[in-house]
Amino acid sequence: MPVTLRSLYEGLSWFSTASHTEMCGDFLRRINAQGEDNLARLFADALVSNNEFNQVDQPFVDDNLLENRKPLTPNSRGTNRVAYVMSNANPIDVGTQPPYAFRYLEREVPHLRTQALEEQDDKGWIDYIAVINRTPILGEIKYEADQNPFYAFIQILTYLSEIATPNQIRRAVQHRLFGEGVNTITSFDLHIFLANFNDRGEKGRLIDSTRQLAAAFKDRLQCDHPEAANSVGNTLCISGDIENGENTFSDVNLLWMA
Repeated sequence: MPVTLRSLYEGLSWFSTASHTEMCGDFLRRINAQGEDNLARLFADALVSNNEFNQVDQPFVDDNLLENRKPLTPNSRGTNRVAYVMSNANPIDVGTQPPYAFRYLEREVPHLRTQALEEQDDKGWIDYIAVINRTPILGEIKYEADQNPFYAFIQILTYLSEIATPNQIRRAVQHRLFGEGVNTITSFDLHIFLANFNDRGEKGRLIDSTRQLAAAFKDRLQCDHPEAANSVGNTLCISGDIENGENTFSDVNLLWMA
């Protein structure tokens, strides 16, 4: 089910952070210009195209998957290191008023999984799922020198367009992906979690540029594609630091919310 939004996400890895900065600016200009093709239309179109995917009877995560992947330990590295700390920090409060404290649930979720798990290869796995007040959360982690917030935003929008369809929502509820208490799903919160993130130079400047894009995207989606807009809750960019040798976050902060 190739769609333009997924093609965009998959193509981003070919380009530098400087190119991503230019792309972010161009998307922002287009989304603010009436009548132009823009990111809101790409997302709405992807959501419709992905309606065809139907694996309702197949769980997202089963015992076989859990048994055959590396367990989270204090020695985990990369995004698994962050997931390990998250799993021990529940609930995770991002320090806002009113409080926004979410509960980490699971990592590396193959949201396009079919009965043959290898069909998920090269499609990307959601870094973590979580929940807050029965609202499901999709999270993308960028750790240390990993990719930037703009890349993460396009990535998580792609995943949202692939899990916010009626079939996938029914599947998530049926298999209790977000816990026993989540019996209906109307929208998803999205997280860009920057862990021990190198925010110098272009990557740092993309934090605010992505905020502007996320806010404009949400406004344009609500205006032009209200049905698709129903699936988008809050988008948060969060920073969290893990000190060497520690198994807790030394600091967790909300950088922005759109």
